[in-house]
Amino acid sequence: MLNSGGRSGKKKEVPRAVYIKDKELYVSDLSKKSPIELTSGLAKGADDIDIMDYVNYNMDFALHFSENGKLVFYPDKFDGESYTLYCKDISKPKKEAIKIDSDISISFPYYVSKNNNIITYIKSGNNAIYQYDMKKKEKKKIDSDIRDYSNMYVDDDGNKIIYVKDDGDLYLKTGGKDKEKIDSDITELVDFDYKDDKITGVIYTKDGKLYKKDEGKEKEKIVSDVDDVISRFKGGSFYFTKEAEDSASVLMDYVDDDMEEQDAAIQEPQNEPQYPSYLNYSSIEEYNKAVEDYNKAVDEYNKAYDEYYEKKQRDTLREELKEEEVSESVKELYYYDGKKEIKISDNFISVNSRSYKKPVIVFDVADQEEPKKVKLSEIKATYEVYDKLGYDFSSSSESSVIAIGDKVSDIDEEDVKNVEITAEGDMIYFIANVDEDDKIGDLYEINIKDGKASEAKLYDEDIYSEYLRLYESDKVIYFKDYEDKEGTLYINKKEIDDEVYSYKLTYNFTSDSIYYYKDYNDTKK
Repeated sequence: MLNSGGRSGKKKEVPRAVYIKDKELYVSDLSKKSPIELTSGLAKGADDIDIMDYVNYNMDFALHFSENGKLVFYPDKFDGESYTLYCKDISKPKKEAIKIDSDISISFPYYVSKNNNIITYIKSGNNAIYQYDMKKKEKKKIDSDIRDYSNMYVDDDGNKIIYVKDDGDLYLKTGGKDKEKIDSDITELVDFDYKDDKITGVIYTKDGKLYKKDEGKEKEKIVSDVDDVISRFKGGSFYFTKEAEDSASVLMDYVDDDMEEQDAAIQEPQNEPQYPSYLNYSSIEEYNKAVEDYNKAVDEYNKAYDEYYEKKQRDTLREELKEEEVSESVKELYYYDGKKEIKISDNFISVNSRSYKKPVIVFDVADQEEPKKVKLSEIKATYEVYDKLGYDFSSSSESSVIAIGDKVSDIDEEDVKNVEITAEGDMIYFIANVDEDDKIGDLYEINIKDGKASEAKLYDEDIYSEYLRLYESDKVIYFKDYEDKEGTLYINKKEIDDEVYSYKLTYNFTSDSIYYYKDYNDTKK
């Protein structure tokens, strides 16, 4: 199953499911009525099987239901890089589908306006933006060479498009007006300014700085030395990182020179032993004794020279380690509240989870200043430091913390995994106390109220540690008794079914439904 959705005009929830059967797309209302076959050649080309594998993995973005559930927008004729987009009124199965356009890029989503009239999409090849008007049955080209989907925005009405081109030029296209160039050589779109839920400006990065450009105003620099924007929220607040002061170091900082004292005492051996001459001795016994002493001296000399040579090799290695610069993954984390930047962490590593509506994130921090090290006596070359320690030179000890705006609080449980935050940012769920062999742990919840996080409370025990999802923000989904991709499915502590295949859960976001497979065989075609 690939997607589901739809509501009737009377607001009664109408289940819709789109799935692949015999390599074609079908839509069903999950009743006894016959499903509708949507496509006639979903995957085309000689590499048919490979394309189907790709389609199965990336189909969701190419499917869209209208709010009333009557219209479905869907792809056909995939060739591995593009597809043809159609729209069908499934309340009238015999009515022919409308072809929107062909050669639509799989690298971009398409956008359907709230009234289902304007479809905005990108065509493959030169990444050109087009808009199709359903009423007029005509398409119009907006621009070409669009950078990527993350640097493009289309509003709900299909009236306003903000996008970045390959050369870094940032444009705004509004309604029937000509496109307006906002700036050039930008790095990425970050966020937008809003007024009455309408976008009035754009926030973006350029040359390591953050700029804001509101309609009718000049661009304004709001933050400098930005490394990365890691989470943004409607209303112009966001979290971002900067390179930590003195974060750059050298490889020698991660090596314990356990040979330093020994090497300091090693000197280059002098006076190499000379083989004795028979003429210098009065008897064969004296000569033989001299030869024996010579052999011992040579052994000692060679041993001393080998030690000196190895010491010189280590001296060379020390110089190489001191010259090779590395950058720690630890960064400074800041919160921008719409007016000013506030530092909230000096040892940020990575984000675990975030709310997409309010400034609430869970992130990992380095616990200790002392870096991981390898002994000099255990390596012969600089690359062996990376072999032993990897390329992440942050602290070997990490913990998870919560940021609510600019306020940070600790999570006391250790080894926190699979963090989920509700969209509203009022609840946090995570797994801890994991048995790594059995992959079983305990599930905890944290309540957020009035900008403060409660202590973690045990929610359930003995759950599968690799799977935790939130559905509709108030349904916690997880597994117990898990083995070979199947387990007992739980939602909000309630057992739903056993032997559920975990890789094929499908959520219906317009009806209170979850679809799943049992006795699933992934080797069947």
